[in-house]
Amino acid sequence: MYLRFIGPFPTRGASRVSNCDYGIFQTAFMARDDQLMEPYLVDELMKEMDWFKKNLPSPDDHHFDYCGANVGICWFRDDATTMIRRTRRMVDILRAGDIWVTESRTDNPGRILYRDDYQVIAKPRKSTPTKWGQTQSSFRH
Repeated sequence: MYLRFIGPFPTRGASRVSNCDYGIFQTAFMARDDQLMEPYLVDELMKEMDWFKKNLPSPDDHHFDYCGANVGICWFRDDATTMIRRTRRMVDILRAGDIWVTESRTDNPGRILYRDDYQVIAKPRKSTPTKWGQTQSSFRH
């Protein structure tokens, strides 16, 4: 099983996955950069982001590419319990600032482009939940 935390913001720019909303980390950056939350909440959010910078591998940009296009999205592996717990803390902070994040799950996130001990990057299939509010994909592929 894989988990993805999806924010209510569509991706921006031509190089982003089409029909996909931002995950938790880009949502956090938007909350900070667009001043969508009170400063004390942003401070708490950035403390969590600092923890992730130190503890979660950051795959190179080329790991998101497939056939020359930026198509990969990140999913936590369900055995990455510490990462998931810390992510849920970020979700709580965002919700305190009225930014609602959806937790989505799937057995098949798509074509795996990268894998480490905590996460995968996958090219989504049509049945993969990629939009805010989608909480589970079909398990038949």
